[in-house]
Amino acid sequence: DAVGRRLQVAKKPGVPAVGGPFVFLCEEDTPAIRLASLETGELLGTIPLPANLRSRRPNRGNEPLAIDPDFRHLWTANEEALTIDGPPAAVGAGTVVRLTRIPVDAAAADGAGRKGGQPRGVFQAAYPVDAPHSFARVFPGQPLSGLVALVAIGDGAVLAMERSGCPGLPPFANRIYLVDAARATDVAAVDRDLADRRENFVEKRLLWADTLGINLEGLCLGPRLVDGNRALVAIADNGGLGTPNQLVGLGLVAPAAPPEPAVLGTTAAIVAIAVLVGRLSRPRVTGA
Repeated sequence: DAVGRRLQVAKKPGVPAVGGPFVFLCEEDTPAIRLASLETGELLGTIPLPANLRSRRPNRGNEPLAIDPDFRHLWTANEEALTIDGPPAAVGAGTVVRLTRIPVDAAAADGAGRKGGQPRGVFQAAYPVDAPHSFARVFPGQPLSGLVALVAIGDGAVLAMERSGCPGLPPFANRIYLVDAARATDVAAVDRDLADRRENFVEKRLLWADTLGINLEGLCLGPRLVDGNRALVAIADNGGLGTPNQLVGLGLVAPAAPPEPAVLGTTAAIVAIAVLVGRLSRPRVTGA
């Protein structure tokens, strides 16, 4: 933590700041969202999650966590389908996850007053994750594909980063989509079999895809660039594969033509500007 103590807690993939000396921490395998002090490292409370998220698969629970620019809502999602909702990703087949929005004020009140209770005002959208990327098999095993990072940009819009990993070459691939959850059907009351409700799948627009061969699992907004565009920063951990931690710089570029009515006016096309490991990437820009 900020004062050098080690937090003895579960894996925390998503860590969004809240505009003060606090952060929310997302624990994938519990699953849980906790509030912690940046000054002391102390865990200050737990945000209740919908009960359906408890049926996560091992190491495929709540991976991403984001907070709206106005700090009113938290966004999270299970990485691959819950056991109650459908199968995980496989060769040629994607998976469906629950993109979940939780009001911060109600969740904080519920966490303080009703430990273990259900949060109020929860919204869930059925998010279809793409199938794993094409690969040349080198090792035995099954590929995976999941939703690993979110960036909330306001008015119900989020940037969603998918990651697929395969037992071959290239080992990893990533895709970034723009999702307008404000137009999505609320499936929070759907008990199970979400994968069978294709009519309820949220629409997503592909902004960027590339097979850099590194395990990108985190995404956040960066500073404004000299050309006026906004930066994004993606991060890869070593993933236990002997590869170093790496950063990838991305630029949010305004579209040249007005977006279609179904797309937010803040829609951006993403272009990779550099891989910060001494080598350039050659991005494939789609959806610009």
